[in-house]
Amino acid sequence: VGHYVDDELVRNVESDTALRIARSEKGEPIRFLLTVGGAGAGEKQFLAMMKHLIPDVKSKKATLFLNFGDHLDMYRYLCKNLPDFEKESIRFFDDYAGLEAFSKTMDAQRIEGIYLIYNKDIFEAVYSTNLLMRKSDVLITKPSELAYYPIPKIFMRHIGGHEVYGAIHGQEIGDSTFECPTSEMMNEMIDRFVEDKALREHLMSQVLKLKNQGCYDG
Repeated sequence: VGHYVDDELVRNVESDTALRIARSEKGEPIRFLLTVGGAGAGEKQFLAMMKHLIPDVKSKKATLFLNFGDHLDMYRYLCKNLPDFEKESIRFFDDYAGLEAFSKTMDAQRIEGIYLIYNKDIFEAVYSTNLLMRKSDVLITKPSELAYYPIPKIFMRHIGGHEVYGAIHGQEIGDSTFECPTSEMMNEMIDRFVEDKALREHLMSQVLKLKNQGCYDG
């Protein structure tokens, strides 16, 4: 039995992977999708990541999508600790229709900058990740339920004890990095992903290989 993954993500793996590899070949900014879990935990690691990634955004090596779900605590924390964070970002707050329309344009254009997403409606909050996952190159997440989705993944430190096994599984099947429990390890892994084109494209190709094996089709 494969992973229990939303159908539109699974059936579009081939085309989404082809677009990821094409963006990598063209040297476009790497699209990082960061998700904030319902518990809003990991504030310090998120802050350290943002401080580390913002210079890559400014040098057009990276593009950031932050989905805050239906909680704004992490957003307020980042605004408080990162000068100019808010005014340098594009926001889709309670604008699911706008985000959906934007997502439909993302395959055909080069995307730069920082994008912030929030929806008080829980279904729109969760499904925003689905929309952006197909258009992103790598997902940064704690190894929770998203550990099983068909996209290259960098794992942050786990929060719940059960999440340890999500990171182990992702590493074993080869579509993810190992869990990075410290900010230093996390930032080193991000640097490796930014600088190592072969690593990026290996993980992208591995997602396609696993899809063809039925891994994601539970």
